[in-house]
Formats: sequence, C-alpha cells, structure tokens
Amino acid sequence: MTDAAKNLIVGLAKAVNPKVKVIVKYPNWYEHFAGMGFNLETEPKIFDGIYTGTETRDAIMSAQHLQPYLGYNIVRYYENIVPGRNGGGWVDPFASNYSDRYTEQLWITLFAKAKEQTLFYFRSITRPSVATGRAAWQEQHTSFDYDEMMQPRNYNGGASTKPTTIARVAGYTIPDNFSDLYNLPAEALNKIRQVLCGNLNIQIEGPSKISLYVYDNNTFIVKSFLDTETIVKAITPQAFNTIIDINTNELIKGELRKPGFSYVEKNLGAKNVYTFTLKPHSFKVFKMQ
Repeated sequence: MTDAAKNLIVGLAKAVNPKVKVIVKYPNWYEHFAGMGFNLETEPKIFDGIYTGTETRDAIMSAQHLQPYLGYNIVRYYENIVPGRNGGGWVDPFASNYSDRYTEQLWITLFAKAKEQTLFYFRSITRPSVATGRAAWQEQHTSFDYDEMMQPRNYNGGASTKPTTIARVAGYTIPDNFSDLYNLPAEALNKIRQVLCGNLNIQIEGPSKISLYVYDNNTFIVKSFLDTETIVKAITPQAFNTIIDINTNELIKGELRKPGFSYVEKNLGAKNVYTFTLKPHSFKVFKMQ
C-alpha cells in the first residue's frame, strides 16, 4: 500500500497537477487494520493530509465489533501522528439500529475536537426514516430527542412538512475560493439546489451563475449573470401546472417528471418542469398557477 500510494496515486496525481491535494481517509481501528495494508508509519508522510473514519456502528452485532469510544480515540491518535493535518471525522449510518446510535457517533467525533464532520454518503443519510428508529428510552428526555427531530418544519412560510429522512443536514466542501463553485457541472449544482430548495415550491436547474428569487405570492424571478444565452428549467410541485411570464404574458405549460429510483427522489414525488431561455445578464418574472 505504501508503494501504491506513492507511485500509483499521489505521484500520478501530482504529475498531472502539482498543486493537487491528495487526502487519505483511514477507517476506524479494527483487528485486521494492518493486514489491509494501512501503514501509519509511512503513508501519512506521502499524502497531503489524512481523514479519520470514526464510524463504530453497533458494537456487538456488527462485524467489526468497534466500541463506541474508539470514535474519540482514533481522532486523537491520528491527530498525534500528523499534527495539524487530520482533516476531520467520517461517519455513516449503517448498522445503527436506533437513531440515537447514529447521533452518538457524530457527537463522539466532535468530542474529540475533529475539525469537521463528514456524513457518508448522501444517498444513505436521505433514506426514509422509520418508526423503529425511535428507541424505547426516548420518553426519558435523553440528549437526543427523536420526537423533536421528527416535528414538522416550516422553512418558507408555507405548509409545514414532516421530515422523512434520517438526516436533515447535508454537507458539501466549500473551496477556499468561493468562485470555484462556478466550475461545478450543472448536474452537481442541480443536486445541491434540490437539497437547499427542497422545502420551496420552486427550484431551478441549469448551469452556474443563474439565480432564483422567491416571493410569497407564488411569483419568482430567475436572473442570469452569464455572458451567453442559456436554457433554464423551473421545477414545481404538481399543484402548479403552468407558469406565466408576467412581462410578456407568455404561458409555459409544465411537463410531468416522474420521481427517480433513489431514496431522495422517491420521496420527492412527481414534479412539473418548465423550460425557458434567458438572454445574457437578463431576468424573467414568473407567476405559478
């Protein structure tokens, strides 16, 4: 693994881009850690930084038998191997029979003073929340309140919505230069928009430098900061089937989009999609009907 890390991963990456930063994420400590090729003496020196797997899951029933306190120990251990270069902790929701167990792993990672917390991975944390995730001890006012987590939320002044997934938070690494976000492909930006605007009646799809302004009377504005003409899509719930350009009275009918097969998309339901064109540095005002 040391040779592979040096010559097949880091060496090749830096040959293409000398400025690239390559981070190795190590799993939590289990009995066959070294047997899997993880060498904590040589490998951390090769990579620009390391990341800590703090997942412990079910300490008794899961295959690795990772004890809960290891989520703290491993962060402190790695931090002392490469002081200042341990980026943070990484947790997944697998083998967590109760929601408390997932939450505990996040707490313990932060108790160890990890610089940041990564929730792995998006599809897993947006899977449906089920009643069996509520532990029997929830009536005792414990640190984690499952019932409070499942209370309906209202983010935009509309109807309250009850959470349907095991996590209400998704993380994304923001570059030091915020303008680098403009380089993300439309497909990635659309996923981010889907999460951030999930509780709104309107979302947009398209390239970067397209902005959405939402108002409480079923109107919205889409503004382009691009130097070229571009195609944009607006997405609404099925309760709306038409949008009207207020300035031109142009009527755009929605096309039905059925939900996909991922955990997230299945819970979103069908949507109506409206396609229109924006001129460079121009905007359009629409009303949903």
